[in-house]
Amino acid sequence: MDHFENHEVHGKRPTTRSPDYVFSRSGDMFVALAESKATKGASRAAFTKTVREGYKEQVEPYLGRKIGSWVASHGYAVGSWMKSVKKAEIFIDHTAHDGLPPGTRTTAPPNALIQETCCLAAIAVC
Repeated sequence: MDHFENHEVHGKRPTTRSPDYVFSRSGDMFVALAESKATKGASRAAFTKTVREGYKEQVEPYLGRKIGSWVASHGYAVGSWMKSVKKAEIFIDHTAHDGLPPGTRTTAPPNALIQETCCLAAIAVC
């Protein structure tokens, strides 16, 4: 896991906004992008919209682009909605896909890789 701004985006940037994190695995050609959102005081519907927009505006435009030496294949927007100082709910908006992109080299089953990236993204928000 690293901050997105530490990696070169090849070609013209599709937007001035960008995701927060890049998640990679050793030996893989693909990375996941993650945008984190947190709030206190917004309604559940407003925060769900914030997380969804984070994905659409900050993650999705970079999918399929070369980031560093990898290609961004999927991504997440993860939001921590603070209901109180002691309780929060996690919201996740992510790329829909049927498994790993062709050429991905991993021994982990596809669902395990997706879960691992999602969990790391959720931890980054907290």
